Amino acid sequence: MQMLFLFNRHGCWRVVSSTFIHLIAACGLVLTALPSALAGVTTTGDVTPQTITFDTDLYVADQADGTLQIDGGSEVRVFYTHVGNAAGATGLISIDGAGSSFKSSFYLYLGVEGTGILQLSGGATSTCTWPSYIGYEAGSTGSISVADPDTLLDFDQLHLGYRGDGSLSVTAGGSVDTFFAFIGDEATATGAATVDGVGSSMTCVRLYTGYHGSGMLDITDGGEVSANVDIGYEEGSTGKLSVSGAGSLLTCTSDIRVGYKGDGTLNISAGGQVITNRDSDLGGWYGGTGTVNVDGTDSTWTSTGDLYVGSQGDGALAITAGGKVFNEEGEIGHGTGTVGQVTVDGTGSTWANSGDLFVGCQGDGTLVISNGGQVNCLNAFIGYGAPASGDVTVEGAGSLLNISGDLQLGRSSSGTLSLINGGRTEVSGATYVGYFDTTPSTLTFDNGTLDTGLLLASAADLHGQGVVNTHGLVSDVDLVFDQSHGPQQQLILNGEPGQNIAINLDQTSAGSLGVGFTGSRTLTIADGRQIESANGYLGYREGGNGAATVDGIGTLWHCYGDLYVGYAGAGSLTISSGGQVIADGLTRVRPSNGSPGSIHFDSGTLDTETLQASPAVLHGQGAINTHGLLTDMSLLFDQTHPAQQQYVLNSEPGQTITINLDHNASGGLGVGMYGSGDLTIRDGVTIHSAFGKVGYAAGSTGTATVTGTDTTWNCANGLAVGLVGVGSLEILDGGRVNCGYLYTWSSDGASTVTVDGADSVLLTGEVRIGGSTDYNSSVTLANGGRLEAYRIRVLPFGLLTGDGAITGYVDNRGRVAPGQSPGTLQIVGNYLGGYGQASEGTLDIELAAKVNDLLEIIGSASLNGTLSVTLYDGFMPSLGQSFTILTASSITGMFVTELLPSLDGGYLDVIYNSDSVVLTVIPEPASLLLLLTGGSLLVRHRPVLV
Repeated sequence: MQMLFLFNRHGCWRVVSSTFIHLIAACGLVLTALPSALAGVTTTGDVTPQTITFDTDLYVADQADGTLQIDGGSEVRVFYTHVGNAAGATGLISIDGAGSSFKSSFYLYLGVEGTGILQLSGGATSTCTWPSYIGYEAGSTGSISVADPDTLLDFDQLHLGYRGDGSLSVTAGGSVDTFFAFIGDEATATGAATVDGVGSSMTCVRLYTGYHGSGMLDITDGGEVSANVDIGYEEGSTGKLSVSGAGSLLTCTSDIRVGYKGDGTLNISAGGQVITNRDSDLGGWYGGTGTVNVDGTDSTWTSTGDLYVGSQGDGALAITAGGKVFNEEGEIGHGTGTVGQVTVDGTGSTWANSGDLFVGCQGDGTLVISNGGQVNCLNAFIGYGAPASGDVTVEGAGSLLNISGDLQLGRSSSGTLSLINGGRTEVSGATYVGYFDTTPSTLTFDNGTLDTGLLLASAADLHGQGVVNTHGLVSDVDLVFDQSHGPQQQLILNGEPGQNIAINLDQTSAGSLGVGFTGSRTLTIADGRQIESANGYLGYREGGNGAATVDGIGTLWHCYGDLYVGYAGAGSLTISSGGQVIADGLTRVRPSNGSPGSIHFDSGTLDTETLQASPAVLHGQGAINTHGLLTDMSLLFDQTHPAQQQYVLNSEPGQTITINLDHNASGGLGVGMYGSGDLTIRDGVTIHSAFGKVGYAAGSTGTATVTGTDTTWNCANGLAVGLVGVGSLEILDGGRVNCGYLYTWSSDGASTVTVDGADSVLLTGEVRIGGSTDYNSSVTLANGGRLEAYRIRVLPFGLLTGDGAITGYVDNRGRVAPGQSPGTLQIVGNYLGGYGQASEGTLDIELAAKVNDLLEIIGSASLNGTLSVTLYDGFMPSLGQSFTILTASSITGMFVTELLPSLDGGYLDVIYNSDSVVLTVIPEPASLLLLLTGGSLLVRHRPVLV
C-alpha cells in the first residue's frame, strides 16, 4: 500500500508520493503544510497511476481487481475515470465521510467491460461535469450507491446501463443531482435505480426510464424524485417506474410521458404520490403503450394539466383500492386509431377531472367504474369524434359517474353508457342520447340509475330495466299535466323488447320540456296547471313531430329560456280558453331549415322576449306581447311610431291576432325571416335591440333602412344582413348603426350594406363581407359615408367599395374597389394592418379623364394578389401621363397579377414607391426612337421601388 500526499501548487492541491516528498526535502525545498486527511486516500490492487494527480486519467481495475478509498475529508480530482475496465475485473471507488470528495472532470466509465462500483456515504460527494456511463459495454456491470444525509452524487449526465447493466441505489437520506438521467440507455442495456427512505432524493432536468433499452426506477418509503419524465421512450424500449409507500413522491416539473414510443409503466401504490405540473400522456406516440396503476388508499396522482390515456399510441389507467387521480381535462382514446382504457374500481377509488371528460375522442375509449369507484368531470362526451367509439360502464352499488355539466352520449360517433347492478350516473345539466341525428348511441340499464337535470332521448335508445330521475324531459312520450297529473309523475317505458324503465319526472325550471324527439308525440297542459321549464322543444329532431296544447284559464307553460315550435322537426302549439305561454327568451316558429311550425290561438296569450315568426304561421284569435320582433311584414319606427306599437294580424282566414310590441334592448329586431319584410327607422329616433337579422331563411328577403340625422339603430350584439336569405341595409342622410359585429352574405343572392352621406356611419367591432362562392355581398360607402370597425374582413366573393372613409384594419381576400366611377376610398389604419391584401384579393381601379380611383391609406399597406385596372367612359390615357392609385405611409410587397388595359401606342407601367403605387403610360418598344430628344431615351423600369 502506498500513501498519497497533497501539496499546493499555484493554489491547487496535487496528489504525490512520499518518495517525491523526500526528494523535494533533499533538495532543500520548503513544503507546504499538509492536511491531516491525507491518510484517508488509499489504493489497493490494480490502480493506475499509483500516484494520483489532478491532471491524469484514473484506471481502477484496468486488468485486475482494484480499489480506491477516499475518507477522512480527503479530496481527489482526475480527468477521465475508468473503473472495471477489463472483462472479469472488478473496480471499486469508496468515498466516505463529510468533506470527502471525488471529481471526474471529464467522462466517467463505471464498468467498461468488467464490473465498476462507486460507493458514497457519510456526507461524501462525487461530481462529474461530463457524461457518466454506468455499465458501458454489453456484458459489463456498473453500480452506484449513495447513502446517508448530505451525501451527494452530482453528475452532468447519468447513463445507468449504457450498453450493459447499470444500477443506482439512493438510501438513508442520500441525494443525486443530474441534468439528464438515462436508465437503460441503448437497446442492449438494463438500468435500475432505487430512491429509498425519507430524505433520499434524485433531481433531474429530464429523466428517461427505458430510453432504448430496459429501465426501472423504484421510489420507496419516503424517497423523492423530481424531473421531467419519460418512461419507455424509444421504439423497443421498456420502462417501469414505481412510487410506493407513504411520503414517496415523484414530482414531474413539466410533463410526463408513459410509453412514448416504447412500453412504459407507472405504478403508484401504498400511499405513494405523483405530481405532474403539465400534461400527462399514456401512449404518447405511434406504437407506444403506456400503463399507469394507482393502487391503495392515499396513493395519488395529481396533474395540473390534461391527462391523455391513449394519446397517439395506446394507453391504460387503473385506479384501484382507494387510489386517486386528479387532473384538468381527461381524454380516453385521444388520437385517431388509438385505444384507451380506464378502470376505476373499489370504494374510495376516484378519478377527478376538473375539466371535461372525453371517452373516444378520435380513437376508441373505454371507461369502467366498478365496486364503488367514482369519476367526476365537468362535461362528458362519450363517442366524441369520428371514427372513434366510446363505451362507459358503471357497475355495482356506490359506483358513480358524476357530471357537473352536460353528458353527450354519441356526439359525432357511437357512444354507449351502461348502468349495471346499482351503478349510477348523476348529471347536473342535460343528458343527450345521440347528440346529432345520425349518431348511433344507446343508454342501457341493468338495474342501474340515471339522475339528470334534463333527458333528451328517443325512447328507442333506452334499453333494459332501470330508473331515470330527471327535472326535464324531451322525448317520444305523451305528456299530460292537468288536475290529476302534476309536475311530479312517473312514466314507464316498455314499448321496446325487454324494456322496463321508470322515468321519475319532477319538472322544474331547471329542465327543458318537449315532445317529438324523433317520433310524433303530444304535450297537454290543462285545468289551471302551471308548468315551468328551461327551454321548450316541439319537434326536436328532423322527422320528429311535437304538438303542445295549453288550455284553460290559469293554465300556464313558462319557459325561462327559449321556445322552439319546430326545432329541427315539425311543431305546433295551441293556446286556448285563456291559457298562457311565457317564453323569457326567443319564441321561434318554423326554423331556418323550413320544418313546419305553427301557433294556434283560441283566446290564448303568448308573452315572449322576442318573437321570430312569419304572420302566416300564426292562426286564430289571441294576443302576443313581445319586446322584440323578427318577422315578415313592414315595421316603422319614427316620431309617430315609437318603440311601443300594436299590430293586428288579420290577413289569414279566421286570423285576428294582436301583437303588442314594446321594443327594448333585450329583444331582437329584424325582417325577412321566412318571407319578405322591410324595416324603416327615421326622424331622429333611437331603437335599441339585442341583435338584428335582415334576410334570414332560404327564400327570404329583408330590407332595413336607417335614415335621417341622429337616427340610430343600436344592436348590442351582432347584426346579420343576409344569412341564407337576401338582406339589404341602407344607412342614409346622417343615420347611424352601432353593433357588436356585422356580417353580410347570402347563399340565395347578393346581400348589400350601403352607408350614404357625410354624417352616415356604421360603427361595429368587426365586419365580414362575403365568404365563399355562394356569398356575393358588398359594403358600399357613398358621398362621404363612414365605416368604423376594429377589423374589416373582405372575404372571397365579397366587395368593399365607395368613396367614403374607413377607420380600422382591412383584410382584403375578396375585392376592394375605391370610388364610384371614379373616386377615393380612405382607410385610416393599416391596409390589412399586419394582414394586407392576400393572394386571393383584388384591388379594382378605374382611370378617367379628370380623376382616377385612389386607395388612400393612413397607415401601412401590404400588397399581394391582383391589381385590375379598367378605363372609364371611353377614356384613353396619353403617353407620359401618370396616375397615383394607392398611397400609404409604407408599402411592402407588390401585386402578383396585373390586369391592365390595352392602350394606343403604349402601355401602363406599374411603379412601386415606398409610399405610393403609380401607373405611368410609356410607349411600346417600336415607338422608342420617336422619343429620342437630346440624346435621352425613355427606358422602362419595372418594377421600381423607391
